[in-house]
Amino acid sequence: IRKYFHYVPSNISDNFFKLSNKYLRTDYGINQWFLLYKLKKGTSFTESKYLIPPKDSFWADPHAIEFNGLIYVFFEDYNYKLGKGVISFLSINSIGQVSVPEKILESDYHLSYPYVFKEKSRFFMIPECSGSGKIQLYESLDFPYKWKPINTIINGVKAVDTTLLKKDNIWWLFTSFKDETNVSPSNNLNIFYSEDLLSKEWTPHPYNPILSENRNMRSAGKVFRIKNRLFRPSQKSQQRYGQGIHINEVVSLNRNVFEEIKIKTIDSNNFTNVSGIHTLSKGNNYLILDCLKFRHENHFLRLK
Repeated sequence: IRKYFHYVPSNISDNFFKLSNKYLRTDYGINQWFLLYKLKKGTSFTESKYLIPPKDSFWADPHAIEFNGLIYVFFEDYNYKLGKGVISFLSINSIGQVSVPEKILESDYHLSYPYVFKEKSRFFMIPECSGSGKIQLYESLDFPYKWKPINTIINGVKAVDTTLLKKDNIWWLFTSFKDETNVSPSNNLNIFYSEDLLSKEWTPHPYNPILSENRNMRSAGKVFRIKNRLFRPSQKSQQRYGQGIHINEVVSLNRNVFEEIKIKTIDSNNFTNVSGIHTLSKGNNYLILDCLKFRHENHFLRLK
């Protein structure tokens, strides 16, 4: 099965690839998304640890935020039997102790990619909910537990992996669309902007849709800063969904210009016994990644 996943054609649908382990179980085990984390500075995943989901689910799309001495990790918690994802979270303290995961957001449609951020002491989330046909902003009533929808940012779209960035007092929204064209969401990027987070009128960037023949546009996690430089993770999917993550430096971003350059690639082929990665969460003191890994019935193969 591991060999099979290394050669999935590039035009296979994202959903089929993510859910195919539901159908490709064997007497030996399954392929399953899990979380990998490290609590030290730097960009290397050496000395990392993994978080293992139950056999009846997978964990993906990690987004973390630090608060009151804890790292809160929000993620897609997909249950095979129910056939959809919910949003759950767990916390990690400074010595690496991990809490029991708790479900905090569920809907009639599939939820994933919980982009979580803080603005002026308020906590917000934009989960991927393409089945609803909108990009929905949530606010926490009791962080990290209770969340309610407070604004529909864009309606009538099937958007995936929506990511926000506040720059020059403007909110920049990065998202990819599933539409009637033959362009995969991995290939396109759409940018919208507004001076007001709660606005219902977000202006499309004149470059929309930003396309890439190299399939490296779809967001793969929060835009992060290093020494006043901005870096946007995006999915690498030339050969297969989950092939890797590009780290792109945002060179220029304003109402008329968007320019970024690829500076580094994290490829799943560089990990031992891992056949997919697609979301990165980086903070001052942590790195978190999701990985597709073959799970034996009785144990996991250890990363090296």
